Amino acid sequence: MKRSHVDVQQEYARWDKAHKQMTHAPPSEGHRYIQHALNLLDLLEPIAELHPVAKMTVGCFKQLVSFEQDRRENDARVAGVILAQTAMMRVLLDLDDLTSRQHPSTLRAMEELPHMLHIVQEDITICHNNIDTYYREHRLVKFCKAKNWKAKMLEFIETFDRHRVELHQVLSLQVASDVSDLVSKMDTLLGRLFSPHEPWELVVSSRIRELNKNGQAGWMEDTQILRSLALATGDPSVKLDATSNLMETTKLEMQLNQLKEDLHLSIDVLSQRNTELFTLKLKLHTEQLERAISHSARFVISSLSGPHDRLENEDLRKLWKEMNWMFCVETKVFGIALFEYYLDLYSNGMFTSGFDTGLWTPKVNPIHRYKEGAFKHPQAWTLLYLFLYADKISNAIDSDNSGFIRINEVNAFTLQIPDGWTLPQWCQFHENAIYRKRLLHIRNILHELHAEILPDNRFSSGSFVSWLGTGLLHYLVLEPRGLANQTELAIAPELHELVKAKMLAQDAKFREMLQSIKWTIEDESTIEVLSSGRPLETYIFPLLLVIMEFWLDLHHLCKSEVLDYKEWIHPYFGILALRLITEAHIKALQKKFEVDKDKNSEEELRVFHRGTWALLQKTHAYNLSQVFNWKFDVDLVPLLQEDYDNLYTDLSFIVEFPLPELTGSLLQRKYSTWEEYTKDKDPLTLPRKQPLTWHPIDDEMNVKYVNNWIDLPTSG
Repeated sequence: MKRSHVDVQQEYARWDKAHKQMTHAPPSEGHRYIQHALNLLDLLEPIAELHPVAKMTVGCFKQLVSFEQDRRENDARVAGVILAQTAMMRVLLDLDDLTSRQHPSTLRAMEELPHMLHIVQEDITICHNNIDTYYREHRLVKFCKAKNWKAKMLEFIETFDRHRVELHQVLSLQVASDVSDLVSKMDTLLGRLFSPHEPWELVVSSRIRELNKNGQAGWMEDTQILRSLALATGDPSVKLDATSNLMETTKLEMQLNQLKEDLHLSIDVLSQRNTELFTLKLKLHTEQLERAISHSARFVISSLSGPHDRLENEDLRKLWKEMNWMFCVETKVFGIALFEYYLDLYSNGMFTSGFDTGLWTPKVNPIHRYKEGAFKHPQAWTLLYLFLYADKISNAIDSDNSGFIRINEVNAFTLQIPDGWTLPQWCQFHENAIYRKRLLHIRNILHELHAEILPDNRFSSGSFVSWLGTGLLHYLVLEPRGLANQTELAIAPELHELVKAKMLAQDAKFREMLQSIKWTIEDESTIEVLSSGRPLETYIFPLLLVIMEFWLDLHHLCKSEVLDYKEWIHPYFGILALRLITEAHIKALQKKFEVDKDKNSEEELRVFHRGTWALLQKTHAYNLSQVFNWKFDVDLVPLLQEDYDNLYTDLSFIVEFPLPELTGSLLQRKYSTWEEYTKDKDPLTLPRKQPLTWHPIDDEMNVKYVNNWIDLPTSG
């Protein structure tokens, strides 16, 4: 509904009153700053549309404020800077006044504004990258750098306050005096917010004071003290528990070294290091917003004539209206009705409608009619799938497993339909079988490459490739066992081409995203960024495939360079993160299914999403930490003849989905190779036996873990 000039004036008066109150007494709740900025944007966006000079800057501000709004937490320690940004952006409301004035200063202002607003836009982006860096840091680093972070946030507040004054001057406006003391008030607030007040902060503060008092001011260099303090923070993002196995011990050492490094680096360096991931986050967040806006714009309706108008898919609106459904429908009825709707649509009324009863009895068996070529509609091939898989389609839409399909569940399902696809085509979409074949093919190549890489890399390769399988891969590359009501149905050529195009596109998208962050997946939060908030079932296979392509490229590097054992840990973080997300997801599904006492929760999980988690659910290595225990006997799901048949009966996927060029260049090395390490060293100072790691050389590790493959001949 279009707002009148009076409405806008009243809305601005309310906002301005709230702004004066907020600047007079800045709140301690971070979300209030964000909501205040969003309220300003409601006023600012229409003006920006009329004045292109401000459109980019307002768009940037909106993008970053929306990004902050979507965080799980809004810490006032860093969110408070948004108040200064908001006070600055409020000046742009006066652009209308500027353009209506007939004065030489107007021309000067319009010449200076673009450059000034470009600087404002850059500073807003830099500021929010710093905010993102703050959120990503370990609690101990945040605590120890509290004074630095307070100074940095105050620096940004001063910057935006200065921009506010400059914008007033350029627009030849009187500088508002009611916000001139914002900097000093925010200084006071930040001083209070950054002081220790959480229980863990008080504990850590006390321990550090005690260490300094006892002459241990250099505690940052002591690994054990550092680990103890990190554990005391209770930060769940990094697990620093002691362990006895090689991989976990090495990972723990690397994480503590990372903490040491972060404690010594300046905030500017830490923020610079975060830039690539932050840029990707913004890009993906913007794409999500654009899709949501575009989707909403297509289905804006001025009035609702019934529940069906809330559906976003045109065909489903017609079906819902014809069936006179209200806000939900029984799951078992929906699939039948959906098939009947498209049967009638694609057969030009060949069959009698049963919409009045929700029941359907065709005059002629639709499968026979389809095979006889009776349907001339180009989408008629989808009818067979809709008929045979009606229950599975309905169950996929019934996301909460309630037995009823609600309008919001239907909209969530249709929202995922790719551009150029119809609803019936999307109902048939199933790519996991092809991804399983491709993943199994890559795993086979990895095993073959073990004989081609340099012998001194074989211990690391053998260990990590084994963990790739036992930790996650083995349970996803095999087809689910014995799913009920499986129907063998040849894939229609039309569907195959659609699926192929979609798979190639999403593979390329994941490669592009990972390349932009240098193929570095630090933890689960990076996976969340890459997934763009999609359900795990929709992205685990393509993401895992692209990660495995990286491992192929890593092995090609190992044909010419000997890598430190620690170099293999960071690439493995991606698999670890996926595994941890998968474990949490399976536990959440189990809880959801256990709510319905009338159903077998284990069986529900076994068949969920075409059995994606059926084998992973059964793994004897469900506790991931046990996988890395050399004495732990991992009982893998055995291979069956059908597994070999599934892979080798049709190998056309190798040609249809070629592997990218493998150059051994994707790994961003963190450690020197053995050749680089030994280049300027006296041979007499080097160990006689090739060490697993030389950062530093660990004699105990080299004695305990033996490279049993080193003497095998190299092939290739």
